[in-house]
Amino acid sequence: MNKKFISIAVISFALLSLGNLGADTENVDVSVTVNNKAPEVDNNTAGPLNIDPEVQYTINTSVRDNNKLQDVNTIVVKLYYNADAAGDGRNYYTWTWTNPNPGTNPAVADFTNAANWSESVAGSFISCTNVTITPNDKEVTLDLNWQVQGIARPTATDYWHYHIEATDSANPTVSSAAGDASVNKFLSFAVQSNTINFGNVDPGVAVTPTNDNVISIVSNGEVDISVTGADLTTGSFTIPVGQFYVEDDGSVQTFLTIAAQIIYDDYRDVNEGGVPDAGILGYSNGTSRTLIFGGTIPDPQEAGTYTGTWVIDVTNVCTPAN
Repeated sequence: MNKKFISIAVISFALLSLGNLGADTENVDVSVTVNNKAPEVDNNTAGPLNIDPEVQYTINTSVRDNNKLQDVNTIVVKLYYNADAAGDGRNYYTWTWTNPNPGTNPAVADFTNAANWSESVAGSFISCTNVTITPNDKEVTLDLNWQVQGIARPTATDYWHYHIEATDSANPTVSSAAGDASVNKFLSFAVQSNTINFGNVDPGVAVTPTNDNVISIVSNGEVDISVTGADLTTGSFTIPVGQFYVEDDGSVQTFLTIAAQIIYDDYRDVNEGGVPDAGILGYSNGTSRTLIFGGTIPDPQEAGTYTGTWVIDVTNVCTPAN
């Protein structure tokens, strides 16, 4: 009797213990650290670029980040002459997009909003357009529209370079894509007036000198300013061109002929040194040059209103050099 009871008690205890093990639970703490990955940049613009100053150009780029675009702090496009070193409109341009809400995936409007872009040279940023963001917010593709100033240094070969850089918000990591470019010669100018009127003058009397200044000269190289004269006529009567002169701002007078005569030779407002017509000497940025026209009416001379056309020519004569 006793042995049988003991056996049953042991078996019952074993079954009870197995039932309690099947109902147990344990909490397991799980962790994983997702690494911060540096952004990547693609330059989608075929090159090298051939740049005319004061003309709009576009660079297309793609920026991606394995931590999504919320992790991108800035996108910077740099265009510079020779070396990536701070400069001005002559040799260095940057256009920078700054994420307005770091930690939040930017929308298309965040890229097209001009307030989120800054420029190192005033007036060189035009717009950001054609923005496409992938559905998973990993990559953005965009067009940066820009232009360089008229004083940008001209080059014989692709001696300008550009970098597209994206900076990670968590680490000072910069990913970059590069390209090359050249800049062509540039010149713009105006004259103070397209009309010279010496008024009423007696034969044998000098006319009152009249200014017709060359104004707003913008050139990325040295310039020659020349004047071509012509006889003044009324009907069959003529006042010879040699009766008139043009004077520069140094009071040097040059009598006009029917051939072009250089009044300002290799002029530049900012001098960078070098040999005339053998390289880059300098540039002008909105400067003016004085042209004073005068002369004397012959005696005798038939009465009448004499007219003619004189030509003021400004030429960028630099030889682009690296």
